[in-house]
Amino acid sequence: MKKLLSLLLALSLLLALPACANDQKAVYDEFANKKESSQADSTPAPAAEGELEGELTIGMELEISMGTEALPMGIGLMAREFEAMHPGVKINLEYGISREESMNSDGPLYQTIENRYTQSTVVKLMSGEAPDILGMSGISIPRYAKSGLLCDLYGFGDFDEAFPENEYYTHILRGAETDDGLFALPLGAYLSCLWVNQEVAGLLDVDLKAMDSISIEEALQMYSDARAQGLVEDSFVFDHEMTADTLIQMEYPDLLDERAGTASFNTDNFRALLEQVRGAELPRTVASRPLFVSNPDPEVFDTTTRLVARGSLERNELVKYLTGLMPAEPVPLRTASGKRVYSGAFYAITQNCQNKELAWEFLKFAVSWQNLDEDGKALCTAGEFSQGEKVTKSDYYQERYMGQYPLKRAFAQEQLESTLGRLYDEELGERVLNMLETADTPTTYDPRLLDALLPVFTDYFDHGLLTAEQCAQQLQGKAEMYLNE
Repeated sequence: MKKLLSLLLALSLLLALPACANDQKAVYDEFANKKESSQADSTPAPAAEGELEGELTIGMELEISMGTEALPMGIGLMAREFEAMHPGVKINLEYGISREESMNSDGPLYQTIENRYTQSTVVKLMSGEAPDILGMSGISIPRYAKSGLLCDLYGFGDFDEAFPENEYYTHILRGAETDDGLFALPLGAYLSCLWVNQEVAGLLDVDLKAMDSISIEEALQMYSDARAQGLVEDSFVFDHEMTADTLIQMEYPDLLDERAGTASFNTDNFRALLEQVRGAELPRTVASRPLFVSNPDPEVFDTTTRLVARGSLERNELVKYLTGLMPAEPVPLRTASGKRVYSGAFYAITQNCQNKELAWEFLKFAVSWQNLDEDGKALCTAGEFSQGEKVTKSDYYQERYMGQYPLKRAFAQEQLESTLGRLYDEELGERVLNMLETADTPTTYDPRLLDALLPVFTDYFDHGLLTAEQCAQQLQGKAEMYLNE
């Protein structure tokens, strides 16, 4: 499930409204009916006095499910749990891209499907026909918050009461703040790290465990030093999955500020970064687009292969590391200015929602609820758990959070311990939880902006048609044009 896994690791993309109204209508017509209910053809049971009741529709980019029965995972599983707890509530799930479409191995075709879905969603958002709760993948949170199309979650008045700082990673929960308001809530966090080759680091006298974090510039310098000192073979690469522009994107939190409407490409520091990345001689061209691999291959870390691999510290990565199959060390990724990045599935309540209080209750539930008792038995008889089977905490966390870390502190600790079992290592657990504690900047970018910048990167890195100065100037111009729309 290549594309799905890429979304779990990759950046949370954003897209603005295209100019052509006729094209928007055609896109809207194609996607408007792609909807299903988590309780098909069912009617909510009468609610007891004081109980929650009503109907909601949750819109999301991908259909995330498992098995031949397509049992929902992630927010779909949360919706079923919420319905089981509140019989007077019905939640419809509206998918933009089916499970089959999400597994499409044709990169350009999938990109077209994804872009068309995002365009149709923006049309519905602008026309007041968006789902009550909207997944913000592909949607610019600052842009549509400023347009008054998203609800300010602080306006419900109980954020601090619902999410006390001593119990939640509130700095991550507040990641979508815009103009002193909060317009979307992440249901979890994907951490960002680089797995760095232990053998090469040792040859360079670099103590990876002593490193608080690493920037792309520092990793590239290690790469340059290893090659210059003859410590690695000529075929050695930085990361055979990445393209030059994906390395640059890791610095976007420093280069683009959509909230403030500013870009900082045309600087001496950025021009130096361009030259440093080009000097790495990455094996994949910008035009070829990056590969998306969910877990680093443990066999690619030696002095004949590569220096780093991207990671999110999910279960498979940690198991390989703890069993000695991953001869690399996880180092938190930061930008040059010190920002600690993370990504996550953000959800907003749209202004056209007719039951905003119920939508807010669901979002609070999605972040805070755990569906297992102390013996690992499901507390709700919803979805996969309708047979009354006991479910391991490890499997439950995987199905509910899809590789994300919960934002309730106790749950994050419990997820680590349950998913690693007897392999759990306190020192590693402390390092992972510290990454949650220090993560401060969500990575959310608009695909339309990325598409506009791509030809400039291609001309510079693939064809050598531009100097670093010309490349920086052109990127700055395209970014400002987008930001000033």
